[in-house]
Amino acid sequence: MKKMIPVFIVLIGLQVGGVASVIAESDADRAASCSTYARNQAESTSEPGRSTLGSGVRGAAGGALFGALIDGGKGAGRGAAIAGGLGLLSGSMRGSQDRESNYRYYYESCMRGKM
Repeated sequence: MKKMIPVFIVLIGLQVGGVASVIAESDADRAASCSTYARNQAESTSEPGRSTLGSGVRGAAGGALFGALIDGGKGAGRGAAIAGGLGLLSGSMRGSQDRESNYRYYYESCMRGKM
């Protein structure tokens, strides 16, 4: 009987360890599938290029107006080019931030089981 107790303890330990590894694997699988789901949702809900182009057009228009007021026709062209480029950059960064925010939202919802 005394020899049986350590054997039972070892068997119980193996069972608990096996259950813990299965739980860990399922959490990793869930995280991977939620990551894929969130990435797909974030990409499908974003409107690529729309905010970027809109920001560029608004920047170019504002820059042309400002440049025309300062230096006439030459200034309008320079102002449109500079402000349009800056508008494109800011619109692109904003679009990336929106996609990242959407990704986090969908990932967290998935991990909580609200998918």
